Amino acid sequence: INFRNMAVGSTNTIIYEMYKEHHLTPPKNIAGLMIAGIISDTLLFHSPTTTKYDKKAVSELSKVANLNVQSFAKEMFEAGASIKGKTIEELIYNDFKVFNINDKKIGIGQMTVINYQKMLDEKEKYIEVLENISKEHGYEILSFCITDVINSNTYIF
Repeated sequence: INFRNMAVGSTNTIIYEMYKEHHLTPPKNIAGLMIAGIISDTLLFHSPTTTKYDKKAVSELSKVANLNVQSFAKEMFEAGASIKGKTIEELIYNDFKVFNINDKKIGIGQMTVINYQKMLDEKEKYIEVLENISKEHGYEILSFCITDVINSNTYIF
């Protein structure tokens, strides 16, 4: 079994490296998708897992895709961060993981947004829903993290 292990922030960076190794250029639409993946995985290079290879890949791919990375990232995060028409429970479970540590059940929800002020204005509602979920499903710890990708802030309920 062959595998590749590289310390990069996104699998798309590895895929792009493989394109280059074979002297290939991805089509414009694929280059755009790869940029979206790298931006998402690295939170527009704000994640501590971001490497110079991720940044270089986006720089090179943006020329292929003819994209303004900053504008594209803003549009992408705005589209993915929409809370319109969703219940608090749907938002919590949107990106949710369960961990069992020493027979204790821990749940962590995560959401990236452009501006979390509206959610902070409804903090008590979020906490009430989290408490209900925790009781119903037996979580020792349950949290919901809201990350503002543009300002590199996270608020945790």
